[in-house]
Amino acid sequence: MKAELKLLEMYQERSQRSLNRLEALLARHWPEAPHILSLDSVTLLQTLAHYGSPAAVRAAPEEALQLMCRTGRSGLKPETSAQLLASAETTIGRACEDAERYLLQTLAEDLLAQRLAIRELERRLEARLADDEMLSRLHTVVGRVTALMLLAELGSPQDYPSAAHYLKALGLNLKERSSGKHKGQLKITKRGPSIARRYLYWAALRWLKHNRVVKHWAEAKAQRDGGSKSKAITAIMRKLVRALWHVGRGAIFDPNRLFNVAALPALKAA
Repeated sequence: MKAELKLLEMYQERSQRSLNRLEALLARHWPEAPHILSLDSVTLLQTLAHYGSPAAVRAAPEEALQLMCRTGRSGLKPETSAQLLASAETTIGRACEDAERYLLQTLAEDLLAQRLAIRELERRLEARLADDEMLSRLHTVVGRVTALMLLAELGSPQDYPSAAHYLKALGLNLKERSSGKHKGQLKITKRGPSIARRYLYWAALRWLKHNRVVKHWAEAKAQRDGGSKSKAITAIMRKLVRALWHVGRGAIFDPNRLFNVAALPALKAA
């Protein structure tokens, strides 16, 4: 499991580096494109892999439109493809040399190949969820990959006598800082595996984005902390870990139980 997760992380890091390079090149040669389709859009990547430059799209607009429609299918709006074609005609980007066009094509092809590799690896990891009751429980709280990562790095939450012990294993327990400008302040120890905290951080961001109660709670906490959002996210991570410990023992996950909903003015007003 650890080997598969490290491989997944390697693919994801490589994909992000390629995306960064692609973003820089498009800013130079086709700056309008990422504002019409997201940078990791399969439709955009397929178009770049095939044509490489807005000039090449401009030279074959009907064929380019057919490629976009085949790739995007029902998810691609006609106005979006039309807008991308129009941007190829009017782009303010600098014209590509042959080598620059080839680089754009190669980066797009590499990103498409990485997407396939990541998808296949995620399928293999998902198969583990179906075969493991503990993973299935943790999955309801933080998602499949984070659940796998936590189990691989820390073992089962059932191995820990309390939620506080599980927090400590992850380096999310609080300890007073006694030096520098942080003297007297409580900070997390960060003594556990950093990769596990990173995946929990992403899980907290997803939870913050998709859960109305969590969003209002985080906004209220940030206001109390002088506008600091990082403290609110850390607090959400700590709540997730406590939830994982209880769910690992058979509790039903209910995110609303982790927050004092009655004390949230935005929710009371609604």
